[in-house]
Amino acid sequence: MGGLFKRVIRNFLFRLSTLSLVLALILPFIWIPASSAQSNAAYIRQVRALESDMTGLLSPAGLAFSSRANAFQVMEKQNASANTDLVKLTPFADRAGSARIAAVVKDPINVAFDNRVGRLLILESSANQLLEMREDANGNLDPKTLTRHNIKHFALLDPQGMAFDAARGVLYILDAAGPRLVEVEPGADGSFEEAGISIIDLGSSGLGAVRGLAFEPGTGSLHVIAPTEQKLYEVTLSGEVVAERDLTEFGLKDPQGMVFAPSGDQTDDPAQVNLFLADSGQNDGQVDVDTQGTGQIMELSLVQPVAAAAVTFTSTLVRTTDMSNLSPPGSPPSPDPSGITYLPNNNRLMVVDGEVEETVNGITHFQGANVWELTLGGSVIRTANISKKSPTVVPMTDEPTGVTWNPNNGHYFFTEDGGKRVYDLNPGLNQGEDGLVGTSDDSWTYFTTSGVGNGDPEGIAFDTCNNRLFVADGVNKEVYQYTLTGSLVSHFDVGAYGVEDPESVEFNSDSCTLFVMSSNRPSPLIVETTITGALLQTINISAPNAKQAAGLAYAPASNGSGANRFYIVDRAIDNNSDPRIIDGKMYEMTAPSSGSGPTSTATRTPTAGPSPTPTNTPTRTPTPTVTNTPSSSDLIFADGFESGNLSAWTSSSIDLGDLSVSTSAALAGAKGLQALIDDINSIYVTDDTPNAEPRYRARFYFDPNSISMLSGDTHFIFRGYSGTSTIVLRVQYRFSNGAYQLRAGLVGDGSTWANSSWLTISDAPHAIELDWRAATGAGANNGTLTLWLDGVQKANLIGVDNDTRRIDRARLGAVAGIDTGTRGTYFFDAFESRRQTFIGP
Repeated sequence: MGGLFKRVIRNFLFRLSTLSLVLALILPFIWIPASSAQSNAAYIRQVRALESDMTGLLSPAGLAFSSRANAFQVMEKQNASANTDLVKLTPFADRAGSARIAAVVKDPINVAFDNRVGRLLILESSANQLLEMREDANGNLDPKTLTRHNIKHFALLDPQGMAFDAARGVLYILDAAGPRLVEVEPGADGSFEEAGISIIDLGSSGLGAVRGLAFEPGTGSLHVIAPTEQKLYEVTLSGEVVAERDLTEFGLKDPQGMVFAPSGDQTDDPAQVNLFLADSGQNDGQVDVDTQGTGQIMELSLVQPVAAAAVTFTSTLVRTTDMSNLSPPGSPPSPDPSGITYLPNNNRLMVVDGEVEETVNGITHFQGANVWELTLGGSVIRTANISKKSPTVVPMTDEPTGVTWNPNNGHYFFTEDGGKRVYDLNPGLNQGEDGLVGTSDDSWTYFTTSGVGNGDPEGIAFDTCNNRLFVADGVNKEVYQYTLTGSLVSHFDVGAYGVEDPESVEFNSDSCTLFVMSSNRPSPLIVETTITGALLQTINISAPNAKQAAGLAYAPASNGSGANRFYIVDRAIDNNSDPRIIDGKMYEMTAPSSGSGPTSTATRTPTAGPSPTPTNTPTRTPTPTVTNTPSSSDLIFADGFESGNLSAWTSSSIDLGDLSVSTSAALAGAKGLQALIDDINSIYVTDDTPNAEPRYRARFYFDPNSISMLSGDTHFIFRGYSGTSTIVLRVQYRFSNGAYQLRAGLVGDGSTWANSSWLTISDAPHAIELDWRAATGAGANNGTLTLWLDGVQKANLIGVDNDTRRIDRARLGAVAGIDTGTRGTYFFDAFESRRQTFIGP
């Protein structure tokens, strides 16, 4: 029995050893795709794409990054040439110089930067040479330093990528024949003739045809691409695949070189790096110089973004407008709509397309328009062309990325992310012309945004409460606040709220808050914030499954219900990715009721403002007694703040207690409204009682209370609105040459304001009364505004064409436009509005 058992064991071991030998012989010849060998799928997302129209690079292929210059060195795929050009490209996609070397580089993918020494390395495989070019103190390559190293002993068969580990001083070359990694340790003098060579086998990891190589400094891993599989593989220095990332959604045509470099978000930690990948856009390796290229450099993040805050409102889809098939039939299409805004003066939407004028691979969808004015239901009213492509009379920008409208003067603001500009377009209103965008009487100015860190200006919004501009920076995930002439006021981050690639920002004039939209497909949301960046609520907008939500407007519902809606334009598949497709969309979606989001619970104790400039504080006059009692049909609204709170008003914006009721503010009774101005934030009360009033009278008391203001500081203390956001009546307050002053104004049916002269007031309580009237009909031109100060008529503006205007809303307080030189406290009291009769002091 024992002998038999031993024979069975010996026979089993023999068979096992034979099987092992056979497997050892055949396994090296069996290719198992890495995606089948393991399923360690890892995170990846697109941060941005630096397209050819931004960079001027038709077919980028070689990509290296200089830490000294904080710039990329890029080589394009090119037909055979005796020279090779290198383009210096900043993280903002600006060309910052170039260098030319006398060498034929067959595969520009083989380039890397040695940041330890400050030299660019280029592999000229046909000559078995490694080219070296040093950079100067300014980070510019110096062609005179070109050195050629003989690397025949590297024994490379098909080099398809290079990367450099600056910490260890090691060069890695991907040899697709194998595939394998060649690890090169330069000599002590930095030369490569006597370099140490090691081989890392990749074939045993199941990798097939791969190209491109990037070294990730944080993990010490290498990354390669399998173009056929559309996969990015992360590999250890021993050749083991530890993660795979799917690239399918990015639509890569010809992925080439790649490199890890600091995040394009200039507000990120400098240690944070992203993967930059060059896609030549060429399917046959040939560059067609007669058409615009589809090449691009894509910034990809391997880091999971911050989770969004809990959703407080889920938006539903109401209507979809196909921007490729607009009505009426024959209207020019918008394949890549990028910006949208609401025009309350005529109840329209304006949409802009920043790419329609492009010609990609000989294909264009441009029909003489890159601006559309639409009804809320999506029908075309008119189109315009403000691009430089014919036919045009307004060659302002080929890339209108975002758009907004200034109701105070009728101007339009357009952003241009490629040029990093904000344009201020005057449609001819100041000259009494047609006031339409895209006509011969238009003029424009602009300011740049990159000087203050905003390198990717996308969406833009006009703050009607403060006369400011807000611009979203898609790369930095920031929202910047500017004056109307481009001075930076402030900025805040929205990435912390889960917003990725914020291509749009919109102003909510109902609550003087902001809506910021995440344009990244995996994070379809809008966050509502204060103008200083405090989160109010998070809104889910996943319903339409937008591919590339680009622009956002907040406007009345198309069905006339009076509710407000979100209007979102979707660029969908970019024309640079597939120029044959016209798939732009506009979605109308439900929006939360104004003020329905969570309210900040933060509080602060009001503090005294700076010492006032005027020093004489007169004794207040006796408390006025109002004796002119209106009829019930005449009275619209009245509040003397005697309740001790603001509950009589429709809503209020108090900025953490800066606006409050107090006894010290009493000007007519026991209590009044106190406005503490300690920043530029607007604070006011809102009354929505007026209902399409053709005549509106209002009286309130105001006391400057020795508030400190710099000469020239001006802001608004009262506004009347048609609808919820169109300003038709206003009172301005300023400090000029040592005196407090007031003036009143009204706007016509266009955007031209008529203003009274400035009236000097003392540092004491004053009764201000207004009588506003709309013109009685079209062409009547008999609209008026009368102003009384302390019961004495001071101004009477007549002959105004404003028959389409009505009053539906009033605001009182530090309503808009507060300057940084204005600090302190002033008072209001005894507000009353009527339809007909004089109110009096």
